[in-house]
Amino acid sequence: MVVTLPSVSTTALQTQGASAGRTRFNINLTCQSGTTTSITFAASNAFNNASGIIAPTTGTGMASNIGIQLLNGTAAAPVPFNAAQSLGTSPSGAWSLPYHVQYYRTSSSAITAGNVTGTLTFTMTYQ
Repeated sequence: MVVTLPSVSTTALQTQGASAGRTRFNINLTCQSGTTTSITFAASNAFNNASGIIAPTTGTGMASNIGIQLLNGTAAAPVPFNAAQSLGTSPSGAWSLPYHVQYYRTSSSAITAGNVTGTLTFTMTYQ
């Protein structure tokens, strides 16, 4: 699945810790009912596991000092990496799990405009 964030100006990310471009996406599943489930996210290039921030990608044409942060379905809190998040009991049939991602300024050093990419993996556990 690919989630495309909107283009934002570097002025939207004035200080370290600033965020912009919040974008909602859903993980859509088909389930059997009554299974206790959890989801675990992991990033091979994490900037901060506890705050769910993927490190900024470097290279030609890439923005600097900008990462991507994963937020829960209400966009109220970051989703930590490498920690199982309980989803409760699965429903029968379609199940849509909402999440958000946003740009996140990772440094007080100057930022430069460009592309920002990251990869995130999720693992579902059914018991």
